Formats: sequence, structure tokens, C-alpha cells
Amino acid sequence: MLEPQPAEAVVLEDDTRAVMAVLPASQRPELRALQANRGHALRLAIEVDLQDLYIDSRAYS
Repeated sequence: MLEPQPAEAVVLEDDTRAVMAVLPASQRPELRALQANRGHALRLAIEVDLQDLYIDSRAYS
């Protein structure tokens, strides 16, 4: 059985969409490899942009 590892969520974006990935905390996303695989560039989303993408439901309770 695998041992649990600390993880972190990473949000990547291009000009039209965003995707969230969960990675082991010890690894960083390899943006060049992702670009080669997906055929277009992705960048790390900045926190200000995330406020428009993901609404925290706790803010409305």
C-alpha cells in the first residue's frame, strides 16, 4: 500500500481556460513538458484571476 504524501493544488491557465491539478508537494509542474504534450503554452494562474474562476461557497453562508 502507498504511503500518503503531502499534496498541493496547482491551477494552470492559458488565454481561454484553466485546469487544476493535484501534485505531490515535492514536485513542480513541468510547464515545458505540458506545452509539448498539449500543443499550447500554459502558465501558473495568479490568485487575483482565481477569484473570478472559483467561488468559495463558504463566503455565502
